[in-house]
Amino acid sequence: QVGGCTPLGKVSVNVLAKVGIYTRDMQAVDNNLLQLGRNEAVALSGNTLVKDHMPEYGKQVFAVYKCRP
Repeated sequence: QVGGCTPLGKVSVNVLAKVGIYTRDMQAVDNNLLQLGRNEAVALSGNTLVKDHMPEYGKQVFAVYKCRP
């Protein structure tokens, strides 16, 4: 679905997945990663994110694209 979009690069984001002895809820971690990815995409003038890979829990790499509205 990003075939007609311009690739702008990749961004890597991370959040705390574990606080002390407690592991954070997966959905909360994913939501935080997505928000940080969106923030980074804006800095690159992008408007579309695609999950590229998740090297480990609490980290995410996104491909950033500029797509026409």
